[in-house]
Amino acid sequence: MFTPAQRLALLERDGGCAKCHAPPEHCEAHHIVWWRHGGRTDLNNGIMLCTRCHHDIHRQHWGIRIDNGQPFFIPPP
Repeated sequence: MFTPAQRLALLERDGGCAKCHAPPEHCEAHHIVWWRHGGRTDLNNGIMLCTRCHHDIHRQHWGIRIDNGQPFFIPPP
């Protein structure tokens, strides 16, 4: 689980949902490399997503990468 300080830092970077730009109060921290697959709980492996985008990322198998603090979303094949 991301700490409150980590979530604040992710919100500062992402400004809300990094995918659809929903406001911060609708967002949760997501592990880019899923925690159950060995992903670390740190700022380089975290991104803020609204509940809808978070579920879409999992269901539709979107990829995510962070380059120079900028999130990029890779569509499913």
